[in-house]
Amino acid sequence: MRGQFVCRVGEGAFDGRAARLPPDSIADWHLGRQLRRRRRMLRLTQQQVAIAVGVRFQQIQKYECGETRISAARLWNLAKVLDVPVGYFFESLSQAEHRTAPESAVAARSTTRAAREIGRT
Repeated sequence: MRGQFVCRVGEGAFDGRAARLPPDSIADWHLGRQLRRRRRMLRLTQQQVAIAVGVRFQQIQKYECGETRISAARLWNLAKVLDVPVGYFFESLSQAEHRTAPESAVAARSTTRAAREIGRT
């Protein structure tokens, strides 16, 4: 499942993308969003953050898109570089999880309805 999602620059606070993620990936996606938000707030490039934590900028891209999980040690380093407590990355995580469940259920019902309509014609 990993790697099939394309990370778009300038995504909204919640664009429904998380509703398509497996439950264990929602946290990865959210941490990446928080990383991107803080990096942009400080007007840092992915390259600058990458150099500061000892990875390539492509790895920061993958973190921000939720394609790669951030280890505890790396999260600790990112928090130090971005001058935030580690807990910053988890702020609003429960809201992201709650938002996905109803939207996923609605999408499933819509798909079922569409399938029924196709079967009737």
